[in-house]
Amino acid sequence: MNRGLVKVPYRGAWPDISDKRDFSSGQVRLIVTKSWERCHQYGISPYQNMTIKVKNPAEMDEIMVKTEELRKVACPYMERLLRFVQGSGLVVMLTNEECCVVALSGDQETLREARAMGCQIGAIWAENEVGSNAIGIAGVLKQPVQISGTEHYSARFHHWTSSAAPVIQDNTLIGILSISGPSCSMHSHTLGMVVAAVQGIEIQLEKEVEYRRQAVLHGQLNGVFEALAEGVIVLDKNGCVQQANPAVRQILNCSPGEIIGSNAIELIHDHGEEIKQLLDQGQKCEFEFIPDSKQRSSHATGIGIPIIDRDKQVIGATIILRPIAQVRQLVARMTGASARFTFDSIIGQEQSLKNAIKLAKIASRTSSNVLMQGESGTGKEVFAQAIHNGSSRRHGPFVAVNCAALPRELVGSELFGYGEGAFTGAKREGRPGKFELANGGTLLLDEIGDMPLEQQASLLRAIQEKAVMRVGGDKLIRVNVRIIAATNQDLLGLVAQGRFRQDLYYRLNVMQVAIPPLRDRRGDIPLLFRYFLDDMCKKLGKDIGEVDDDVLRCLCAYNWPGNVRELQNIVERTSLVVEDGHVTISHLPPEVTCSNQEGRSDGWEWGPRSVIAVTHESMARENRKRALEEKEKEKIIQILDDSGGNVTRAAAILGISRNTLYRKLKKYGIQN
Repeated sequence: MNRGLVKVPYRGAWPDISDKRDFSSGQVRLIVTKSWERCHQYGISPYQNMTIKVKNPAEMDEIMVKTEELRKVACPYMERLLRFVQGSGLVVMLTNEECCVVALSGDQETLREARAMGCQIGAIWAENEVGSNAIGIAGVLKQPVQISGTEHYSARFHHWTSSAAPVIQDNTLIGILSISGPSCSMHSHTLGMVVAAVQGIEIQLEKEVEYRRQAVLHGQLNGVFEALAEGVIVLDKNGCVQQANPAVRQILNCSPGEIIGSNAIELIHDHGEEIKQLLDQGQKCEFEFIPDSKQRSSHATGIGIPIIDRDKQVIGATIILRPIAQVRQLVARMTGASARFTFDSIIGQEQSLKNAIKLAKIASRTSSNVLMQGESGTGKEVFAQAIHNGSSRRHGPFVAVNCAALPRELVGSELFGYGEGAFTGAKREGRPGKFELANGGTLLLDEIGDMPLEQQASLLRAIQEKAVMRVGGDKLIRVNVRIIAATNQDLLGLVAQGRFRQDLYYRLNVMQVAIPPLRDRRGDIPLLFRYFLDDMCKKLGKDIGEVDDDVLRCLCAYNWPGNVRELQNIVERTSLVVEDGHVTISHLPPEVTCSNQEGRSDGWEWGPRSVIAVTHESMARENRKRALEEKEKEKIIQILDDSGGNVTRAAAILGISRNTLYRKLKKYGIQN
């Protein structure tokens, strides 16, 4: 036998051990004797010329599908092994985890001879089927093994030698690779070749798994990248655009060919210095991209974020562009720049109020500017929000500005915004004004009569041109804003005094809505009082169910200089001080009760019929009230007498609390 070929184990041991079933001999390797023991337990005969089982076609179809990836990866390694053993009569086999052959390589003559030994697709080489063999033992022990000659349990394979190694993935056996053939042809290094091939297969399988994982991740990230509403630009270290999602193309109004490969400094003009610092120094930047009138691009905000490698070197950057419309919507949500009142929120049945609501509803169906006039506290902002929510702009922002509360020198910057470094104390990057924040929605200019005359010209220009220029800026920014102006002053009178521009007045006064003061719709006062009271009870968790008639008479007679706002405040105060669920005139503030004692000074009068109706109704109610109170007083006295003056017992019989009973004793002057 040539040096390097496999030496056949001592042949005399097998007949002795197989006859006596004594597996303790030291002449045979331990893994072989252990395998022989298992084969004996399986009931396999060492002498019988058994037929190797083969899977049926249906079973093999299923197995081949499951092992497709394993076979795809293993076949190149099998072909490489075959080149090493070409012409030696050896065959290379791959099985699944059940030792079923799924791939076979060898020359035609070798395969023909090997088929007689059971080497074919679908053959099962498991230990419990054919006895001790390299494939079967490798499947049981999950380790490489070489079985030669009489180490096979079955005499049929004593001229055969096999080298096999398991293929493991995620600690799980998924297949076995082997080289088998006549013992005279097997080399001592064959097992090492098989092990090396299996290691290559396992590494390649891991790569395939990682590749699929990366492919899935790439697909997911690409889907997110493409679907983002924000524009994303990826730059290399030289500022060249490598990638850009569809949102970028929409914001910049460019084709992919115009963006990919272009230089970011040229693409996002006016901010070349920030982008240069981003790429050179890794300095994060924020900027506002405002196209001039000649450009097709959209107004957007931008953030530049450097891409840094593990050596802390800048290798590129990501620029995120967000359309200014998204920013404004976000600001509207975060700052509460939205309208919550609708026409259903306006409480009242008086005709003067209904007329105002009718005009406001007509205004809501148009995009015309609206001028609302009314005293402070009449609900001008409620009307403005209702008009906004009833209009086609309901999904846009609603921004309210109190012109009287703005410092004279800041009116312009608040309304129109300011550019970079416009004045001392200004933000470096500038800031948008209320016109920009209200773009696509409604801007309420409250107390418009208090706007400084010098700013009225800028306001008129912004309304006419539908564009604003920031303080210190040099670019017009297009805005689409519906103006609602509100005032408690006589604007025409201000025009006559030269304190308000006539042209601005007529520009604002397209639709005029006059909101009546509360004293001109006294019939709504009880309705409003009960509405506000119920609302406060819900907030405070109180149950206030009884309101004296004197309270409502007093409220209806009051002049209400603060209008609905004042009534709402009085209701809140009243609901806080009431403790027993019963509102009396004593719970009203002094300014309301005192004005009634002194008589009305506002000249308000009810009509003749109303006076008669109210007088008769009041007298009837008063008589009924006195009769009920008299009966209640008599009943309390009787119950107290029956209870021997025990207040607790009397209250229980009456079904009221002790505190309520004490209050009624005081009210009726009953001495217990």
